[in-house]
Amino acid sequence: MISNLLFKKRWKKSEQLYKQYGVYELYDIGAMWVDTADIIGLSLRPKDIKGDEDMRYLKKSVKERGWENTHCMTLHLVRLPNGKFTVGSGGNHRTYLSREIGLERLKALVSVLVPTKYLMDEDYAKIEYFTLKFHEYNDFAAKKNAFLNSKGVFRLYYPLEEAEFDRLCNLADKMLDKRAEVIRNVAIRNGIMKDNDAELKVQD
Repeated sequence: MISNLLFKKRWKKSEQLYKQYGVYELYDIGAMWVDTADIIGLSLRPKDIKGDEDMRYLKKSVKERGWENTHCMTLHLVRLPNGKFTVGSGGNHRTYLSREIGLERLKALVSVLVPTKYLMDEDYAKIEYFTLKFHEYNDFAAKKNAFLNSKGVFRLYYPLEEAEFDRLCNLADKMLDKRAEVIRNVAIRNGIMKDNDAELKVQD
């Protein structure tokens, strides 16, 4: 008799899944529901997490209170161009346990992997420009903040500098948003994302 273990779906390593696509960018969609059957990878080895202290605590919590989706921002999944998901910056324990207990879906913070081979020259130029501008505004903001911090409790007597600091921070954020928009458009153009993917997002 062949053991059922031979038919058990094996976890793949996130790093190996990424390597299939070469150099890539990530576009953050946000919090959304994901079918656990579509999650194929972990960023940590299963043997390193399935019996550790964090897993024991998680299992105890699920047993006592049931599965909770209140901390999805620390469960990060990366959607690959083939539509499957793998764990990104965190959430290995919950992802592993979700399969073990037969959970059909879970809520996670999702990013889309976009291979840079899909970028055209125009896309590269925009990304480079927005990246340079971000660093420029961010550096100016850091210097302005250092000046304000040097004033200690008297910082409040420098409203013009505070306003300038806020303006620079906002400009830096806008550059990141514009850079991300380029990646999003590349993903849509190449069928990695749909224009209505944002509609699948969930609100906490």
